[in-house]
Amino acid sequence: SDENVGPYTTEDFGAFVAGLNLTLYPYVGGAAPRRVIPVSSGEDIVFTANEAPPDQPIPFHHELAQSANPPSYLFFYCEEPAETGGETALIDSTIVYRYVQDNHPEFLEKLKAHGARYVRTLPKEDDPSSPIGRSYYNTYQVDSISALEAKLDAIAGLEYEWIGEDLK
Repeated sequence: SDENVGPYTTEDFGAFVAGLNLTLYPYVGGAAPRRVIPVSSGEDIVFTANEAPPDQPIPFHHELAQSANPPSYLFFYCEEPAETGGETALIDSTIVYRYVQDNHPEFLEKLKAHGARYVRTLPKEDDPSSPIGRSYYNTYQVDSISALEAKLDAIAGLEYEWIGEDLK
């Protein structure tokens, strides 16, 4: 029966996710500019997908793949559908793997032998025009260079360097 189906609210969604009793994953280190949407659980559990302008495409990615422990679960909820477009494109990584294996086996062998290295350049200020425009302050939720460097130094395997003159 469809009697109990929607419309659900952001609060309902937050209560559902909180009710699963999963370990919360803080959104630290991600590139997307997002806002927390407060829910009654008091936890930062519901976020906007991306605050970039709607005409900016979001590239395919693995959520927080550059972090040492990416999230195990993601949940999606749409409170207000876009009038046009607005799709959240999902892709099965096994299909991508098989495509690369079948069409670019030499690349796959290099990847297996050497691994991958993520290189990101983070701006000093948030760039609201970019779907990956979080500043380094916002990305790592710090308010000073010393706090940022302490946080970066504590991440195993992470290397960083300051580029440019006015970044700090």
